[in-house]
Amino acid sequence: MHTFLYFLRNYKILRDIPRSGWISCGIKLNEVESVAEHTLDTAVISMLLIDLFRKNGFEIDGEKILRTALIHDIEESILTDIPYPCKKYIPDLSKAKEEIAKDIFSNANINDIEGGYKYIELWKEKKKGGVEGDIVEISDLLSMIYEHAELKRLRMRIKTEELDEHLKNCLDDLKPFIKKYKFIKEVIPKF
Repeated sequence: MHTFLYFLRNYKILRDIPRSGWISCGIKLNEVESVAEHTLDTAVISMLLIDLFRKNGFEIDGEKILRTALIHDIEESILTDIPYPCKKYIPDLSKAKEEIAKDIFSNANINDIEGGYKYIELWKEKKKGGVEGDIVEISDLLSMIYEHAELKRLRMRIKTEELDEHLKNCLDDLKPFIKKYKFIKEVIPKF
């Protein structure tokens, strides 16, 4: 018997977990997006990028990309969202994230569905370096850049050194993808 409810309960927790990186940039807790909101933005941006990549001649698995985008931060239902500046102080964070994701998928019994996707493999997809994982990674970064722009647009008074540094880090993280997929460069100014 599949315990979809176990997975759904973990997923629902993401609605209540704030994206703490914004808090460390000086954004008030009540103005911060949740991990679930970020996940939805990442999935929607992924959907749009699927079309852009296909238009540019890539044959890609759109369903795989969307599934990956929807679960890319599932471990945060247990680990919570750890701000970027803190990550350097946590040894083996990547390993811990993977163990948590494995536990969630294993306890939900959704990895064993005959003919279904192997969810832990989808979760790992974002870091594999293939085009599908790259699209989710790009979407994740564009979601943060979009949120940054929205925070500045809606709350003009917010300008902190940390917020500027966050944007710079996101743009720097996009550079290898822009080099690899030159047509992405045309999308970034829209964000």
